[in-house]
Amino acid sequence: MNTCVHTSDKHVNYTVESRDGFWTKVANTFVMVSDLLATWHQRTGQRKALLSLDDRILSDIGISRAQVEQEANKPFWKE
Repeated sequence: MNTCVHTSDKHVNYTVESRDGFWTKVANTFVMVSDLLATWHQRTGQRKALLSLDDRILSDIGISRAQVEQEANKPFWKE
């Protein structure tokens, strides 16, 4: 189905498929942003959990307190 849209000095032809493509891109962008926000939220929680571990547990898993501090001080968007 073709539709003709008149703008100030142009005629723009588009199809229903192109509108569907637009909404698909919007939906995909929304999903990508949602995934990114979820990743940032998880990362923040994991870093807080790491900070809460005592030195004995850190020793058991082979991580020093300095490494924990370094990881915990990273901004949430950094891996």
